[in-house]
Amino acid sequence: MSISGKGGWCFLNERGISWMETVVSLFIAFSIFGTLLPAMQQMHESLELKQEQVDAYETLHEAVKEMKQRGVRSGTRRVDTVVYEWKAEPVLCVSYETYQGERETICADP
Repeated sequence: MSISGKGGWCFLNERGISWMETVVSLFIAFSIFGTLLPAMQQMHESLELKQEQVDAYETLHEAVKEMKQRGVRSGTRRVDTVVYEWKAEPVLCVSYETYQGERETICADP
């Protein structure tokens, strides 16, 4: 009984595709998705954290404008689902909770 002979484990179906080609194709597909999806997930998490940081720095900027225009010393700003709280005692700081549930604080340099 030969490997490529009729009835062997490597026979062709009616469309000319062998069982072995199918297995190799599936292996390649699983390998690609098994490595790309975790990398994309990590990139998405990193970008989400960086976007929250950018929003915190924008809140610092808006807080300075509020302090100069209205003389207020604290406030909040909501961006999407994140609430940014700022206070100017003694240094202007913004605190917020990341989407991962960790508390972050960013302060302006005096």
